[in-house]
Amino acid sequence: MPTSDAPNVRAAFGEVGNSLAWRRHPVNARPFDSGHRLGGHPVPVQEPVEWEITRGVLGPDAAGQDSRLDDEAAAWVLLAQIDTDAAAGMMWGDAGTVYWLIRPDDLAAGRFEEAVFTWQCC
Repeated sequence: MPTSDAPNVRAAFGEVGNSLAWRRHPVNARPFDSGHRLGGHPVPVQEPVEWEITRGVLGPDAAGQDSRLDDEAAAWVLLAQIDTDAAAGMMWGDAGTVYWLIRPDDLAAGRFEEAVFTWQCC
């Protein structure tokens, strides 16, 4: 399940981040919020990962309330997420997570060289 501030959730439901009902919904329980993923929705350590990717793609001029940010952020999907994993001996920064995102058309065409990487840590 995406986080309440993910671009696709905001597009569908508006600003739900401060909604008590959303925060108490079972999909926001801890078992859904951690681990490694192939596809699905990223679990950000900080802000939505799609926004980080978008700022990198659009460049330093895209900031604040730039209308292109939400549109571009919605154009990316999670390819893979690898969480810090003590059992596997993997630590990303300070207990962080690494992410690869890709546009759906590139994924469908097998253009994995078009995937974009970012990472977040506490």
